[in-house]
Amino acid sequence: MNTLTGKTAIVTGGASGIGKATALMLAQEGAAVVIADINPEQGKLTEQEINAAGGRAVFAPCNVAKAEDCQRVVQTAVERFGSLDILFNFAGRRSGLYRSTDAGKSWQARSIVAGESLSVTALAFSPNFAEDQTLFAALTGGVAFSNDAGESWLWAQLPTPPPYVSALLLSPNFAEDKTLFVATLEDGVLRSVDGGASWQAWNFGLLDKQVLSLALNDESVYAGTGMGLFRSHNGGRSWREVNLPVEDSVLSLAVMGKTLFAGTENSGLLKSDDGGGTWKQIKAKGLNQPINQIQVSSGKEAIIRALVGDRLLESTNQGKMWRAIPISLGDEPLALASLFIDRA
Repeated sequence: MNTLTGKTAIVTGGASGIGKATALMLAQEGAAVVIADINPEQGKLTEQEINAAGGRAVFAPCNVAKAEDCQRVVQTAVERFGSLDILFNFAGRRSGLYRSTDAGKSWQARSIVAGESLSVTALAFSPNFAEDQTLFAALTGGVAFSNDAGESWLWAQLPTPPPYVSALLLSPNFAEDKTLFVATLEDGVLRSVDGGASWQAWNFGLLDKQVLSLALNDESVYAGTGMGLFRSHNGGRSWREVNLPVEDSVLSLAVMGKTLFAGTENSGLLKSDDGGGTWKQIKAKGLNQPINQIQVSSGKEAIIRALVGDRLLESTNQGKMWRAIPISLGDEPLALASLFIDRA
């Protein structure tokens, strides 16, 4: 559509993952793209991919923790393309799958593809995980699943070319109906009713949206996007926008009974007790950064866990007060947020 012709964009973390997908999308819409990343090899490959497709891109080495690097990237944008109009920040880095059996105190690397450390972008556990040991992982090239708690893996091949998967959602009755959804940055929502053997696009109302998160309750399926929240009353066949009290990207979603939580990029954590009809903003210390992941317990104790920036927080009183949970994952916690589930 070339809606961004004449514009210049900087995408930090643009060498891989969500950042690369965003850089490719901006280039397809006509923007000149500066790929800012700490990984020169992958950054150069993304630059070449965009230019080979007829776009305009340049790689600029950048560690976003260093102010001088950021200033140099902005200077590169202006000198190379004449202006700076759009800035996308994606600094999270993912280095594979890890498992903890001691509440996050220690972690062991788990290989999905032998000999390779692929980016894991989303994880989902079967509602009957204690019995069937089934979990799904989204990674470069598609979706994999394990029926033995991650000891071995098989591919649940997505349509070609495989889209970037940002979220996974399994039906509460997955053991019987084998239904799961994947959220993508390019192709809306895909649905499978055979455990991932085949897929169908369920995108009416979401076709031009970047879907970032998914959740469902007994009545609806919810999709968080870069342009707000959407709901489907017919299992994902069609979608309508949900009115939120803020205009923001919905990065994460979770359902606890009849309560729906929505984690946003800039507006903290939102809560609805009526399925999205009315909302209130949870104002608490520590929730002023992007809410990248929300987890809720399925046990007797109501536990909410939120990955806020690079910290994992926990609340046992519906979000009124939060405490930090130490996680010994170095500087890459975003890859493993979905592993924090309640096993009580």
